[in-house]
Amino acid sequence: MENLPKHRVLSRRWSRLANRVQCGLQETESFASSRVRALGLCMCASLALLACLTGRDFDRIYGVEGLTGDEVRGALGVPLQAYGVLTNALGYLGLPPSIGPSILWGMLFACLAIYITSRFRAASIAAAWALFLLLENGAGPTGYGAIEFINIGLFYCTCGNAFSGRYACTTIIVFRLHLCIVYISSGIEKASGAQWWSGEAIWRALARPDFGDGFQWASSFPTVLLLAGVGTVALETLYPAILLGRKVRALIVAATLSMHASIALLMELYLFSFTMVSLNSCAWLGRRRSRTS
Repeated sequence: MENLPKHRVLSRRWSRLANRVQCGLQETESFASSRVRALGLCMCASLALLACLTGRDFDRIYGVEGLTGDEVRGALGVPLQAYGVLTNALGYLGLPPSIGPSILWGMLFACLAIYITSRFRAASIAAAWALFLLLENGAGPTGYGAIEFINIGLFYCTCGNAFSGRYACTTIIVFRLHLCIVYISSGIEKASGAQWWSGEAIWRALARPDFGDGFQWASSFPTVLLLAGVGTVALETLYPAILLGRKVRALIVAATLSMHASIALLMELYLFSFTMVSLNSCAWLGRRRSRTS
């Protein structure tokens, strides 16, 4: 290789890098289908947790006569057109609009039950996704990003079940690329601000008023806050390196799962953390069954 022209050497190195990335994305058909099924079950669990956390307060907060009026919902970007159509239909039938959320949740979980217990996975998960889109408009401001990621999970689960076989492999490949884009864009956005480089962003997250004085001691360890902020930026920015090999993948997956577990424990964002752990686990955990992958 020493006698080869420089451009030939660079070409070979880029070719090897491309092969490693391709191997990091590829998946066997049987294991891709297993990942899609696991993703569907995890999204079912996320929806169950969402129902426990916000379901009973949905109408009280975002309903027709809820705590947030039309102007507030408009400012939040929550028009709730579909939900409004449902409540108006209930009104014409002489039924109280307050049962609207219960109807939507009941239909949603009926679809999820069919998905878990029957062979009609494609149709049931597609119907569940459509019903979730009706609820998503109202629950979005209360989910700290979890609602959007549940939507992403349901989308790929729907695609993976609708197109089985080699198309399930394509679904997993696009899903993995999507996660890489999500994390690297988040890392770049964080890196553009000074708060993450100084640890101030971590301190502000821990010093929320609803935590009281529970984390005031953290201000005595500015170095720890700085390392946590810089570590978060580095992890999210370097997340696409997960495609470069099994050892790098294991390290980044472990660090990512630990980060989201810490968010759940320290910030009490259980739905968001559980959803992100589920997405990463379904995308990357487990051994593939082919030598080339």
